[in-house]
Amino acid sequence: MEHVISPLKAKTVIPIHFDNLFGPLKKDISPLMNVRMTEFWDTMAAHPELTVNTLPVGEAVEIFP
Repeated sequence: MEHVISPLKAKTVIPIHFDNLFGPLKKDISPLMNVRMTEFWDTMAAHPELTVNTLPVGEAVEIFP
């Protein structure tokens, strides 16, 4: 948080690489066992000025219009 999001003054956070990359690709992804998603969500909850989005699985998304 202090090293990336704050210095860049980010308004939106898109978590990536938290899902199981070794299983089949499916819409209902689950995090890897050693990924601390609870810590991530607790950190994000402490910063209500940030928006957290996830990317849809298997769909093209325009990130920078």
